[in-house]
Amino acid sequence: MRELISRVIAATLFFIAGLAGAGVLAPGAAMYAGQSIYSDNQQYMLIMQGDGNLVYYRVADGAVRWNTGTSNLPGGFLVMQGDGNAVTYYDPPPLPVQKGEPFYYKAPPPRYPTWYSATSGNAGAYLKPQDDGNLVVVAANGQTLWGIGSDPDLNKPAPKQAGDIVGRELVGVLAAPGHVGYFNGMNVYQVMNEPLVVQYVTIDRFKSPVQAQGPNAYWGAGYPNIPAFYVKGCFEANCTNNPGQVLTSRDAMNARALQIYNIGASYTLSPRATPALPKTATTNIQVGTYRCDTFVIDIYNIVNAGGQVDAKGNPIQIESPDSPYARWSFFKNNMLTATIIPTVVFSVLKSFRG
Repeated sequence: MRELISRVIAATLFFIAGLAGAGVLAPGAAMYAGQSIYSDNQQYMLIMQGDGNLVYYRVADGAVRWNTGTSNLPGGFLVMQGDGNAVTYYDPPPLPVQKGEPFYYKAPPPRYPTWYSATSGNAGAYLKPQDDGNLVVVAANGQTLWGIGSDPDLNKPAPKQAGDIVGRELVGVLAAPGHVGYFNGMNVYQVMNEPLVVQYVTIDRFKSPVQAQGPNAYWGAGYPNIPAFYVKGCFEANCTNNPGQVLTSRDAMNARALQIYNIGASYTLSPRATPALPKTATTNIQVGTYRCDTFVIDIYNIVNAGGQVDAKGNPIQIESPDSPYARWSFFKNNMLTATIIPTVVFSVLKSFRG
């Protein structure tokens, strides 16, 4: 029920944000019940609620970033004072006329502050919601005088090197299975149920489909501790009379991703993948059949039955069952393929430390 309420709030805020303009609360300006201002990117909203609480929302999912905790004071309002102090005030209702008192005007109790930013002495300061989720009081010279800090949910781990995995939710309500991609050190290879099945996109493009669902929809990156070993193989679309080349593990994964991209693939919902295979002297080219997680697993599965090789491509004996290569091979052949759904693939790769 709480999740449903959050989704309703998020949808309402997203609609309102689409109609509203960005802004600041300038010196001397006030916000009364129902009034609001937004960050420039429309993703954060500060609203003076009718219950007297000043609340700062993340629009995409309705999450509360900050509030003054002044609810149950209906009629409260916010003033960005000329002295640089942001203050919420409450006007208590007039006291009832007591029995025996004359029926003439009775002065209401005095107005009192319910919260303030403690930034007085800075004439010309203003209040502004920022694109990074911070809510700040800024001096006339641009110095930040008060703030709540940037939104920590925006600081998801970024991919760093070839072999890292990235993940996100799916668009809309079918978010649970998720979506994963392979990072080659520059951009992301991914499989989508679209006319172009195997795609090579920037990390921003990978994240963009779920930006409206809030920052939690992008999972960030995982850094599997892939050991350094040599792989011998042909990574072209046509391997006729090609003896192959020797690459390091991460370079070989990149080459395999590019090979699948060049060969092409069709999309399937089945967890059983048909690998994309190059043309050889005895076989025709084979277009792959993947979904996002089985595509990523294929890239990591760059070691064939021939086992580990040296820098010249000659087979070598694995030194021990507990070698980094042997541990990676066991992980790849067992744990990585035990339960194949994007969320699990992302989680186990993110957790692999060798």
